[in-house]
Amino acid sequence: MAGAEDKLTNNPFAGLFESVDKAQQFSASIQDRLLHFIFLPADPVPSASQEAAFSDEDVDSAISRVFLITLNPELSLKQSACCVHLEDLQESLSPLLHLALPSLEQAVFERLMLQNPDDMLVNRRGATKLDSEDAAEKDPMKYLFLCYLRLHRIADLPSSLVDKFTEIIVMNAKTGLSHPEIFADDYECGCLIVDMLLASGGRDSDWILDLLQRASCLIHEDPDESLADALKPILIEIHMKFMKGLTLAQGPVVAFCQMLNFFCRTDYLVDVLLTYNRPINSRSGKSYEMTLLGSMLCISCLPANGQSSFFEKPSRFTKHDVETTEANVHQRTADFNEAVFLLIKNILKSGGDAKSRMLLWIGDFLSNNKVKLAMPFCGPNCAKLLSIQPTYVLATRDYAAGAIDRNVHITGLDDTCLIPEREAENERARLKENYNFISEIFFLTHLSLKMGFQTNNERLLAINREIPRLQASLHQMIEAQAAGNSNPVHEQLKNQIENVSSEYLCLKAALSEPQLLDNFLSFSSASASFLTQLALCGTPSSFQSPSFPLPEDVPAELSCIPEFVVENIIECMLFIKRFKDNVFELNGDKLEPLMTFILVYMGSPERMNNPHLRARMAEALDALIPPSDISSTMMSGFQRKQLFDNHPLAEEITPKLLHLFVSIEMTGQGVEFEQKFNYRRPMYSIMHFLWDREKHQRALQKLAIYAEENIEAPDAPLFLRFINLLMNDAIFLLDEAMMYMAQIKEKQQERDAGSLQGLNPQQRQEAEANFQHLSMLARFHNMMGQDTIRTLVFITRHITSLFSHAVLVDRIAAMLNYFLLHLVGPKKKDLKVKDFESFEFKPQLLVENICRLYLNLSKSESFCSAIIRDGRSYSHDLFVQAGRVLMKIVVPHDLLEEFIQLGNKVKHLAESHEAEEEALADAPEEFLDPIMGSLMSDPVLLPSSGQIVDRATIARHILSDQSDPFNRKPLTMEMVLPAVELKAKIDAWIAQIKNS
Repeated sequence: MAGAEDKLTNNPFAGLFESVDKAQQFSASIQDRLLHFIFLPADPVPSASQEAAFSDEDVDSAISRVFLITLNPELSLKQSACCVHLEDLQESLSPLLHLALPSLEQAVFERLMLQNPDDMLVNRRGATKLDSEDAAEKDPMKYLFLCYLRLHRIADLPSSLVDKFTEIIVMNAKTGLSHPEIFADDYECGCLIVDMLLASGGRDSDWILDLLQRASCLIHEDPDESLADALKPILIEIHMKFMKGLTLAQGPVVAFCQMLNFFCRTDYLVDVLLTYNRPINSRSGKSYEMTLLGSMLCISCLPANGQSSFFEKPSRFTKHDVETTEANVHQRTADFNEAVFLLIKNILKSGGDAKSRMLLWIGDFLSNNKVKLAMPFCGPNCAKLLSIQPTYVLATRDYAAGAIDRNVHITGLDDTCLIPEREAENERARLKENYNFISEIFFLTHLSLKMGFQTNNERLLAINREIPRLQASLHQMIEAQAAGNSNPVHEQLKNQIENVSSEYLCLKAALSEPQLLDNFLSFSSASASFLTQLALCGTPSSFQSPSFPLPEDVPAELSCIPEFVVENIIECMLFIKRFKDNVFELNGDKLEPLMTFILVYMGSPERMNNPHLRARMAEALDALIPPSDISSTMMSGFQRKQLFDNHPLAEEITPKLLHLFVSIEMTGQGVEFEQKFNYRRPMYSIMHFLWDREKHQRALQKLAIYAEENIEAPDAPLFLRFINLLMNDAIFLLDEAMMYMAQIKEKQQERDAGSLQGLNPQQRQEAEANFQHLSMLARFHNMMGQDTIRTLVFITRHITSLFSHAVLVDRIAAMLNYFLLHLVGPKKKDLKVKDFESFEFKPQLLVENICRLYLNLSKSESFCSAIIRDGRSYSHDLFVQAGRVLMKIVVPHDLLEEFIQLGNKVKHLAESHEAEEEALADAPEEFLDPIMGSLMSDPVLLPSSGQIVDRATIARHILSDQSDPFNRKPLTMEMVLPAVELKAKIDAWIAQIKNS
């Protein structure tokens, strides 16, 4: 018996009862009786002749076996072993001792009205305890259910009797549902029916629902009765179960969803469900959450009261514990999602106006406050995608009378669209067009993803950032306690970390359920395919393969697409990249549409007006980069490698990426200065992956060759602009990083000197917050600066001649000299802080990469000459000091040797250069560049200001600023004029000096 108690204690259904004892009692009263009847031997179905031969005694026997009632206290062997003796009815029918069909209705009603039927039991030999319990059942509805069960179990009854018995049972069930007060003032059948459905299963629950449906049909056909009132107690009971804060770990939530499917059997039952589901206040999002379906949709694995049922005390979990619990969450989530999907699908497929009412409820629910309904058109090239009507979004903004007739059930999709709206072109569509189901489901799904997945994903990332901060605070408290300073909030902080970690694990498990992610990726891929077709021709009738350049005409339909549609696609890809990377490999066929979509929009500001959104396309592209860590299996990333190598538009990846890199800084498309570095960060990892692959190396070299051939073109070549910005970034980031490191060293020295000891707690807290902010800035600039230098190293492995051009060579040489001096020269002591790693400061790696940059460009004589022309940072000792550092950090021997050789080469050049510089030091003022102060080699006239500058100087300036530096008027290289006479004078003067 103890084992049975333990088993029931662990059963989730037991939570529906006041105690385990009550649960055992109910289970025994149902299950034992069902087994008692199920295992009775079935008699053969009677033939027509047997039915005609049924006597009055046989009818009485059948009544006793089904209804367990009798007029004769002496039971025969044909009758049930235990019956209720209807003594009052016997007296009124005297001298009859057999029940007949004319009196059966009265007999059953009298049996239902008995308060204590166990006082009127009669038995014959062989009766069991179960026989007595069945016959003595007090609850009217439970009694009728058991009668219905017995009726369908006894196979030797004539059809006429079965029909009559069914009629009487259904009629009384109808009475019990419509007028429960007849049986008792406080009689509640809703709770009973729900509990019976939970306790039964299979055929038994089918019989309950069959009886319920037959009774509902009678009520529906009776004009004096209200089916909604009759079934409301059942809906209230299920509703209350949902509202009691159930999670997937508590109670049979799937079973409740399955019960609601009963209301999808007929149009009048669906009407009952949807009528009950109306919100109290249609303008309140909270009212929708409080409805039956709303409370069902709120159920998840996440704790409603802050206490998780899945990840309690996560600090004690092993990795295996986390994985096992997460798998449990995934399974429960998948089962629940499937049950919800089937319920909503069945409602939508019901007759009458159920589909329209359900869509309207969903639309209002979303407007005032998962993906599976959209699955039929989630194939990347599914023809149904072409029937999506973009102007549906506009119709939701002009929601008015007649909108439902046009299949518009959502209001206010007021998000910014991909391009500005074209009023005249969209006016007709907004007012007149009718919309199909696919269009509505497409935008409904995206809206639900925006409000559901995106919101929870943002919370997940916020917790992910919060946990390290809390752990750092706890660590500081522990250190303070070790020094003898107690802190009463120590335990409170530990509990907070446990709760936040538990929430994080629950949220991550809920969002990463495998089937959900598969569906989300499929829907995102289909959406990407749809948006690609939309970008090509607006309303295509067949799928088209994009080619570049894209058509000049931008489809007006793009002004109808909300930006959150694109954001959903990006967030899907980023979530999978962060948490379930293998989903990409398992869905390789979904990746090509995503890549095509990225390439089409990433380089087309005409089709995606928002530069911030377009910059995020680089994040999406980065999500498709296969993992590079050595722990990955051989097959890991195979699908994505194939994508980058074999995509039909693979050769466009590099130019589109560089276009995005450049465009986020250009006039009219700018973003905040600091923000641009966050946008460029994923671009660096993409570049490093691409340019290790031969096909993409060729694409890069092709761009470089074109840039060098057209370096003075009015519209600067893409690759030239990219290199210029890359050097701008490197100079700014590394300079800022070194400044922050110097400030951190100063702060650390002040702390060591006891500067914090004289501060009160608030001042100490402010000082600590300022230091943490300074540390964060240093980390960011160090990481970004290293990424930028590393990217330059990658590029100069294969491309060098462009960097040796007069436009760039002085700048890159001066940049390398400047940073090398700070890292290996006398100022390096200013950067020596405690714990380099905590600030992402890697001076050894930085020195090595800068030296590699020197070596990559060292074959160019113009580059070597530019090194020594830099009078600000270059000295004879610079390369000697760098060589010593390289020896200390143990770089590869060939790198060290080559760098020493370069130092010697530059030293010899410097010696000869010094003599030449001395000879040319007294150049006339008109020969000097007014910006750089150096002797001009190719002077040009700026037409608007009339100033003369060196060609290389103004070309470098125009790369970043297309204006005259003297009067800020527009200027391009095409506009500058050669100063022929002045150049001749300069050349003649130089020749004269050299000859003398």
